[in-house]
Amino acid sequence: MRKNPVVRYHQTDTSTHLIAQFPVSVADAERGLRASATQRIYGGPNVVGNVLIPARGRFSLEDPTLLREHATTRRHGGDLGAAGTAYRDLMERSPEPGERQFGLDPWSAATLEVAPTALAYWQTDSYTVNGKPATISSNFVLSLRPMGPRKTELGVYQVRVRLFTGRQFMMNIHTFSPYVGCREQPGDHVVEGDLEAVMQWARDAIYGAPPAGEK
Repeated sequence: MRKNPVVRYHQTDTSTHLIAQFPVSVADAERGLRASATQRIYGGPNVVGNVLIPARGRFSLEDPTLLREHATTRRHGGDLGAAGTAYRDLMERSPEPGERQFGLDPWSAATLEVAPTALAYWQTDSYTVNGKPATISSNFVLSLRPMGPRKTELGVYQVRVRLFTGRQFMMNIHTFSPYVGCREQPGDHVVEGDLEAVMQWARDAIYGAPPAGEK
């Protein structure tokens, strides 16, 4: 009989999200985020493009319309867990005047530079599986709130944390052939290092925004 993996969370912080302020307008901050994205071959009008977050991988940057749609339909399934409390509050309230929200989906589609669709995943010490650092993946949400004509508050939220806890044999319904996939387990906590990595990427993108009128 296969034993269930022993999953543990090693708390380093009690934060549910990160907040930072930037001396730029929301429009300038949004332009920086959009300019950092690589155009995709497909994905629809509500997908901005793919962005590369160092040490985490390539994510699909989604605009507010698609973000709200995914939050409503729970496209990825499963309970959001304790890590999603702040996210639920964000999604259930009406956006403030001038506020912009974007999603980061770890499933990124093909671009002219990167052909296959891929899942971003990474290792963390915040979770362990059978005593070893866990391999995880997750979604993120960015909230840009105006705090003045030239001041923006950026909030970074982590949702749908997934842990890869082993291998399992599965069946490909298209070819009726078996293959080895990953067993997943939902995580109930945010990972501080992941929030910091996304915040650093967003900071670099915002400060690296092209001048207004340039793409």
